Formats: sequence, C-alpha cells, structure tokens
Amino acid sequence: MGTPMMIRTRQSLWDILWLGGAVASAFWLTLPSRAQTPRSAQTGWTLEAFLEKVGESNALVKAARLEKEAAALKRRSGDLMELAPFLQGELSYVDDRRETVLPAQQGNRTQVGLYSVGFAKKFVTGTQVSAKWGQTRSALEGLAFPMPSSWESSFLASVSQPLWKDGFGRGVRLRHSREDAQEKVARLSAEMAERRALIAAEEVFWDFAVHSLDRQEKQDSLARAQRIRDWTSRRIGNGIGDRADLLQIESLVASRRLAQIGTEDNLEASRRAFLDALGLPSDETVSISAATLAEPRALPADKEARRLDIWLQQYASEINKNVALETEDRLRPDLSLVGAVGLNGRDAAIGASTSETLGANHPMFQVGLKLSMNLDFSLSENARAAARAEAEAARLRMEKGNRDAASSWSELARRHAELTARVRAMEALVKTQESRLAREQERLSLGRTVTAQVVTFEQEVADTRFGLLQLRAQQRKLEAATRLYMTQEAVEAL
Repeated sequence: MGTPMMIRTRQSLWDILWLGGAVASAFWLTLPSRAQTPRSAQTGWTLEAFLEKVGESNALVKAARLEKEAAALKRRSGDLMELAPFLQGELSYVDDRRETVLPAQQGNRTQVGLYSVGFAKKFVTGTQVSAKWGQTRSALEGLAFPMPSSWESSFLASVSQPLWKDGFGRGVRLRHSREDAQEKVARLSAEMAERRALIAAEEVFWDFAVHSLDRQEKQDSLARAQRIRDWTSRRIGNGIGDRADLLQIESLVASRRLAQIGTEDNLEASRRAFLDALGLPSDETVSISAATLAEPRALPADKEARRLDIWLQQYASEINKNVALETEDRLRPDLSLVGAVGLNGRDAAIGASTSETLGANHPMFQVGLKLSMNLDFSLSENARAAARAEAEAARLRMEKGNRDAASSWSELARRHAELTARVRAMEALVKTQESRLAREQERLSLGRTVTAQVVTFEQEVADTRFGLLQLRAQQRKLEAATRLYMTQEAVEAL
C-alpha cells in the first residue's frame, strides 16, 4: 500500500513542477510580444528641430529665399528705363578746316567749343519734361571781313503730354499692374520651391523614422524567434519535441535575419539622405524621437486654402491680361501735345551772353500737336489678336484651377480622415494579433498547438506592425503636403 501511494505522490509533484515550468516558459516566450510600440533609442531629432536646421543649411531652401528677395527688388525694374530722371552733359571742341565753296564768306577754318547740361524726366502721368542749358563759342577764320569770336547761350525747356498712346500714363499704370503680378508669380514660385524642398526633407525625415523603428522591430522579432528556437531545442533534447518543429523555427530565424539585412540597408540609405538634408557629414550619428511618428497633426481648418500652383495660375492670368492691354495701348497712334520755351543770348563775352539769355531778351515759344502711327494695320491686328488669345487661354486655365481648388482641399481632408481611420484599425489589429500570438505561444508551451501556427502568427504580427509604421508615415507625409496650400490673406501678405 505504501509503495503505490509514494509513486502517486511523486507523480503529482512531477505534474505540478512540469505545469509550473510550462507556465513560466509561456510567460518568458510572450514577454517581448507585449510591447505595443518598438523600443526607441535615446531621444533624438524632432521634426521642428529638423526642419529648422534644413531651413538654415539646405541649398534649395536658401536659393528659394534669395529668389523671393530678388523678385521684390525687381518689382519696378521698368521704371529704371522709363521713369528714372536722366542727366545729360556734353563738352566738345571742333576744329574744322575743310575747304568751303566761298572761303571769303564761309571762311577756311571754324572752331567751335560746346558746353551743355540737361535734365529729362517722365512722370507716371505720361508727361515728359526736359530742360537744357548750353553755351557755344564759335570763331571763323579766313573771311573777307573778319568777325570776332562770339559766345551763344541758350536755355530750352520742353514738355510733352501723350493724349492717345500711353494717354495720361495709362501705359505706365498697365505696366505697373503687370509688374505687380509678375512679382507675385516670382515670389509664389520661389515660395512653392521652398515649401517643396521642406516637404521633400520632411519625407526623408519620416522615411528615416520608419526604418529606424522597423530596424528595432526586426531585432525584437529576431530575438523572439531565437528564444523560441532555443526553447524548441531544449524540448527536443528532453525527448518531448519533434525535429520538424525545430526546422520550422530555424526557417523563421533565417527569414528574420534576411529581413533585418534588408532593413539595415534601407536604414543606412535613409540615414544618409537624412544627413544630406541637414548638411551634415555622412559619419554623423543621428536618431529620431520615438514618439514623433505616432503624433498626428490636425489639418488647418480654413477651407478657403488653395494650392500654390492654383494661385500661380491666377496671377499668370493677370499677367496675360495686362500684356494684352499693354499691346493694345502700344499699337495706338501716338498723339501728343507738345510745348517749349527757349531763351537765347549772343555776345563776344561769355558773361554778357549769359546775362542776355537770363534777361529773356530773345525768347522762343512753341506749342503744337504731334502725331505718329504705324500704317501696317495687318501686323498690328495680328499682334493684338495673339495677345488676346494668350490672355483668354490663361483665363480658361485659371477657371479650371478654381474649379479644382474647390475639391482639392476637401479631398485632402477626406484622405487624411480615411488614413486616420485606417491607422486606428491597424492599431487595433496589431493589439489583437499580439494577444493572439501570446496565447498561441502559451499553448505551444503546453503542447496544445503546433509550431507552424506560432510561426504563422509571428509573421502576421511582424507584417501588421510594419504596415502600421507605413500607414503612420503616409499620414505624416500627407500632413506635410498641406504646406502647398495657402489662403488669400497669406498670399497677399507674401
């Protein structure tokens, strides 16, 4: 009686110990899979710090900012040639000894010294004014009746007011309007280039974040596979496992190592792109804040925002419209009201000549109308028609852009909401699959499932975790694309 009781007692103790070991093994196997997000290295670059550094060192961003400054400086470049005041001066001496027809009356040598200074200015009204002061000394030799050298002083002031072409400054105003639109196009183009460079840099940031987190996940996945392999090897050594199970786990370990090699290559490529965006050497050590990728950003609430390319089409349409009006104005007949007043004086002495001029003893007045026009009416009409056609084409493109703008922002918001829903669904799927994997590992330790099932669940968990990383990166990149949208107030303030 004593012997069977002892045997049953020993068997019960063995069962308890075996069950306790199985539970402990299950807990040891499932512990790594309970982490909801991959581990991160030390806190690294945040997106804000990264973009600030890119703005300071990226050549494309700096070039775009310089182009915006240049556009502002060139805004009134047309005034330099048309409205800028001009100073004119002349100092010359002529010694003419050419043979004349009547030397007794015309002489055989003429000496002329000329000194003059003048000022000219066109105003935004189209009015052109000029003033000129000159003094000329002339001497003739070889005359039958010699004449003393003399000084001639003169002052001439003139004014011209266009009445038809560029009438009262209409051409200047049209040019100013075109230049304003051109400046806006240049600044918007540079702004779009800057923002695209920042978007490209931000995409590099998110790629590096994905591959950094994926590398950590691949390392964790490989470690779990190796622990399962070791546990399976011990079971085979104890005579309670099958070698086929070990081969399946070895296959899982090999596939994890292969995936890790690919991830390391992707990580190195994204790391180099990350350093290039920052302008740092390729051997610099960098990391990204772990929480960055999982932090969504709210989209701007302003539904009136439009893409920069649509704003560019609008201002390009204004340019073509003004070009057509300028062409129409430029081809009109030039009818101007002109007037001039002159003062003159002549004397043997320069002082007396100057005094005589300033005394207005010999004034000159002029007033009249001046007309000039192009008589090639066919070419003129072709030029007008071409300008009108280009303006109409630009207007149609602008209208198409405005129709697209009405749906562009709403479509972006819809895609962002759809991605948010997919991320939440994927997060729930990851949690469910992690729980299912933990339970299956526990069942494996108790001998209630096969190794192939655990391997399948391990692969599914790895795939869904990587899918979650990709969805989050896709959502962050979509949020970055909102940089290409601006409201009218922001465009006008640019």
